[in-house]
Amino acid sequence: MHFDSMDIAELKAELERLHSASFGWALNCCRRDRSEAEEVLQTVYLKILEGKAHYRGESSLKTWLFAVIRKTAATEYRRRFLRSLRMTANPEDAPEQIATSENPVSSLEKSEVQAQFQIAMKGLPKRQREAG
Repeated sequence: MHFDSMDIAELKAELERLHSASFGWALNCCRRDRSEAEEVLQTVYLKILEGKAHYRGESSLKTWLFAVIRKTAATEYRRRFLRSLRMTANPEDAPEQIATSENPVSSLEKSEVQAQFQIAMKGLPKRQREAG
């Protein structure tokens, strides 16, 4: 069954048929956090119904759906993790950082580069560190 050959009613029927198994998989992907699993599954259904996730028939619908759930759960986990890092790093600046941050991944990359720079600086002799 290929997504292009399915109408929206067939797709919804298939998603409903797979819902119990899909929720179990989402729960597993979300470290047994029920509310997070519900959010992930809702996001997945929206992606599918809005056409942001496309089933091409290269595997079974269930296999494809489970891959979309796994990827969505991983993305949501990263977002939550980065948000918590920002909140704990500077709690007084957190609302401003959230409002101005366009790409949390680039923020994480910048902080990793800064951390690597600090480690490299510590490895230099004292005289060279002072010159910088």
